[in-house]
Amino acid sequence: MIVSAPVLVLAQQIAKGLADAYGILKHREDGTHDSATDTTEKARDILQEAWGPLREIRIAMRADLDLPTDEKALRMR
Repeated sequence: MIVSAPVLVLAQQIAKGLADAYGILKHREDGTHDSATDTTEKARDILQEAWGPLREIRIAMRADLDLPTDEKALRMR
């Protein structure tokens, strides 16, 4: 897939966050977690932080396709 630089940067940021959250949950599941840092709250925080870049990537991808990018129009779909 070919994407623009802004989309690629956001995609990398989102992928890293999701991988970090997944890693915490997998370590908790298999008992190899560090109880000081690998908390469900930390995983929740990471996922919460991903919402901003997810909104941004949606807008960036729509802009690349010359589609409307205003938030109001996107919420109505």
